[in-house]
Amino acid sequence: MGKEKNVKIIYGKELDSFIFSDDSNSSVTGIKLKESPDVIKCDAVALCAGPFISRIMKKHFGLICPVIPVKGYTFDMKTDTEFHNEHFIFKDKAFVATYLQSGTWRVAAFGDLSGIDKSSDPRRVAYLKSLVSSMMDKGEVDSICNLSTCLRPTPPDDIAVIGPLRHTPN
Repeated sequence: MGKEKNVKIIYGKELDSFIFSDDSNSSVTGIKLKESPDVIKCDAVALCAGPFISRIMKKHFGLICPVIPVKGYTFDMKTDTEFHNEHFIFKDKAFVATYLQSGTWRVAAFGDLSGIDKSSDPRRVAYLKSLVSSMMDKGEVDSICNLSTCLRPTPPDDIAVIGPLRHTPN
């Protein structure tokens, strides 16, 4: 992807700084990564920093970007129940169960405001297990695996930011 359009995609690297064309920080002409002294020259930069975009925009551009990290919990649960690409949303219980593959559900829930803390709270995990147990097969909830948390970028009103931001040209 991107090679035919002269695009270089860099994954899993930490940004050190932007290189600007002048002192006004109006045009990015390159970037520096933390682990390299080299400047990567560019005509444009697409930032895919997820929940960390606010920090980057403030630090490097002095812009306020109304995005906050929201921590979600997810785990897989083994099942003997036959389902065919089913997807259940339990809005009143705040979780989603998706048929992942034969014999496995993926359960996702919550939206905790926790800064950039990705650690899992055992109380939240126990509560999620009890929710799942009350809505699905009680015996299968003990078979959970792949418990993890993730940070997703969300504006304060939980409406996706698509298009121009008020007070910020983007």
